[in-house]
Amino acid sequence: MLQFYNPTSEVKASQYVLSQRVKELRQKTVVLFNNSKPNVDILFEHLDELISQRFGVKEILKRGKKNVALPAPEKLLQQVGKEADLVVCGVGD
Repeated sequence: MLQFYNPTSEVKASQYVLSQRVKELRQKTVVLFNNSKPNVDILFEHLDELISQRFGVKEILKRGKKNVALPAPEKLLQQVGKEADLVVCGVGD
């Protein structure tokens, strides 16, 4: 007799609230947050230039995880939340 198991679970999206979109980047602080995978730094170098040239942001900060295999520490996420008007998360490879 064969038995089958369903490895999926229900997603409870209602527990998450989306942030409001930033309407204007001028004079805003943007954080480029990387996952520490290879090549994300190359992407962010170009993105840094593009955002700075096109949108007149006040500041671009680069933050990220130290270990790709682990979640970002809560303290780091809290810090980024205080620093940024907008966060761009990047994944390398």
